Amino acid sequence: MALTPSKISALSIQALEDSVLYIFPFGGIETFDWMTISQKDRMINNMLMYLANENVRKQHKIEVTSQHSLRGRVLSYLYFMAGRHESTTFFIPYSREQLANYLCVNRSTLSHELSSMRSEGLIDFKKNRFTILTNRLPT
Repeated sequence: MALTPSKISALSIQALEDSVLYIFPFGGIETFDWMTISQKDRMINNMLMYLANENVRKQHKIEVTSQHSLRGRVLSYLYFMAGRHESTTFFIPYSREQLANYLCVNRSTLSHELSSMRSEGLIDFKKNRFTILTNRLPT
């Protein structure tokens, strides 16, 4: 999504299913005579919501990956997910490989750290279902 006059974006996007790509002139959607005002308002609102959500998502990833230790990254991510689900038990949307990629670590290293955290009584998990054992977490 390049919303700049240069039309250059650092992002590369791949669709997971058949999709439709819309390309709009940089001049703005106010020049779209074929759209009603309510359609233009809805499009602007949708684009702003998308950009706001992307900003929050990227800020969270920066917070998680800026942790110096792998355990810090894992705990930061798990705390975030617990807050999102308002529960200490929740499902994450990632496989181990995907979670490792998100945390910018090796999958086997992540699996080893998760096992260590479970043996220390910090967390419990099965596949992508996690439980934070709050009474055992370090403060």
